Amino acid sequence: MRSLLWTALGVVVLLLVWETSVAQSAHWQFVLPQPSRIAASVVEMHEQLFVHSVATSKVIAGGLLLALSVAFPLAVVMVLSASCRRVLSPLLVLSQCLPMFALAPLMVVWFGWTYTATLIPTALMVFFPVTTNLYQGMVSTPQSYLDYFVLQGATPWQTLVKLRLPYGLPHLCSGLRIAITWAVMGAVVGEWAGAQQGLGIFMLESRRSADVSAVFAAILCLMTLGLIGMSISSILESWASRMMGSTVSSVRWHRGHLRHYGVVSAAVVIVLVVLGCGSHDAAKPKLRLVLDWLPNPNHVPLYVGVEEGIFAKHGVDLEIVKVQDPGDPIPYVTSGKVDLALTYMPSLILGANAQGAQLRTVGYLIKEPLNALIFPTDTSVKGLQGLAGRTIGYSTDDLQTRTLKHLVQHNHIDDARLVNISFDLVSMLGTRQVDAIFGAYWNIEIEHLRQLGIETDYVTVTDMGMPHYFELIVVTGDDSVFSVEGFKAALDESIRHCRRYPHRALRSYFKANPDKNVDTQEWEARAWQKTLPTLANTQDDEPLVWDTFQQWLEQHQLLPARG
Repeated sequence: MRSLLWTALGVVVLLLVWETSVAQSAHWQFVLPQPSRIAASVVEMHEQLFVHSVATSKVIAGGLLLALSVAFPLAVVMVLSASCRRVLSPLLVLSQCLPMFALAPLMVVWFGWTYTATLIPTALMVFFPVTTNLYQGMVSTPQSYLDYFVLQGATPWQTLVKLRLPYGLPHLCSGLRIAITWAVMGAVVGEWAGAQQGLGIFMLESRRSADVSAVFAAILCLMTLGLIGMSISSILESWASRMMGSTVSSVRWHRGHLRHYGVVSAAVVIVLVVLGCGSHDAAKPKLRLVLDWLPNPNHVPLYVGVEEGIFAKHGVDLEIVKVQDPGDPIPYVTSGKVDLALTYMPSLILGANAQGAQLRTVGYLIKEPLNALIFPTDTSVKGLQGLAGRTIGYSTDDLQTRTLKHLVQHNHIDDARLVNISFDLVSMLGTRQVDAIFGAYWNIEIEHLRQLGIETDYVTVTDMGMPHYFELIVVTGDDSVFSVEGFKAALDESIRHCRRYPHRALRSYFKANPDKNVDTQEWEARAWQKTLPTLANTQDDEPLVWDTFQQWLEQHQLLPARG
């Protein structure tokens, strides 16, 4: 009790120091929120956190079940055959050398946005400790017991089931304790790549929205899942150790113990099956559209079209899929995992076609450039020339990098330092790691930053010298078969519905994205008012805009010349 009290006192002191220290600086909200804000996020978003926790639990349990189903036969084969052991041992080591962050996105390309795509990375991460611990436990059986079984005329299979396997159970449970923590990480990695729900995707969306308190709330849930899993494995290890001790004392596996072992094992398997296989891969809809980015007010017409049945009225059965990397939509279309992709005219469509990807435009969401150079108003930066010698952060994209370098030179912004900050534009500007950001939208990120207490100004890319272009367009593969005219008519009607009923449209969007907290809904409502005038007035193609923009890119050697 005294030790417990000292531990509790230490935790309270740590939380108080954390709370008071973070309160001294506004910049900490982007890095380390106060414990009180984390607790408030848990209370405010408890329903969403519960739903995502259940989804992640299914991935963890399914990954463990898959790993166990493969680990048992492999460990047995390695025990019974020395030649198989020599072949399988290096493969087990290699399985741990696979870079899961690189492998997980490939799972989506291979399996689409299914439970399988998140399950396999989890199983691969826990496969090694489960297999090696079970194998080491079985081969650590004392030689005297093995000799006794031989003298009694036991077959290799009887020796395996009645002696080696019971001896390996405590080692297996010990390996499970390690595997459960790895399973949590594996589930998060898999969800980052291809899930539509789960604590991993919730955490990533919250981080991209600079809602760090929600990120820590998700981390708290992940820690809770890990602790629960480790507690269960500790109970199983204690039971297995007691059973093994009884077995060793009698040098045999009693039928009662065998039945006990079978009942407990069956119960564990049933729990894993219910959790792990409770998710099934849904049948692919008639038409699947992947967004260019996480859901934001630019996407409201798409959600309205689904919610109001507008797409269905035009014979289009549409499902919207969200991604975390703007570079993913085109590969998903070309690989056939999706039928449609929402993407950017400047950097992806012309660039992809120049590299041989056969894509065609089937709709327009926004025909006005939104990209801008954004900078705080409380600094000495006043316009483009004020950025001379300053740091400009941009999101990762090869064509965007070359375009930014050209615009900086064109506007004579001397000695500007360009830094790739990936997709953390808001947080990097909020913490003043950079003086300006490029690649953000003036209708979205400005309102987001304002909600965080940062007033900004901006210069559009067209003011910097780029010609007019279409910002968000819908593309499909050259071999896709569906009613293009029906999709265009539905998208056009959805946009007109948004203009006629803007508040109703925003409610439909929030209904389809329940993870948006109150603060996010507040600034996205303002961003929606800015977005409404930018929505495409027509779905007609305008070849002159395409040709002019491509000629500009080729003139400044930003794209390969057309062959």
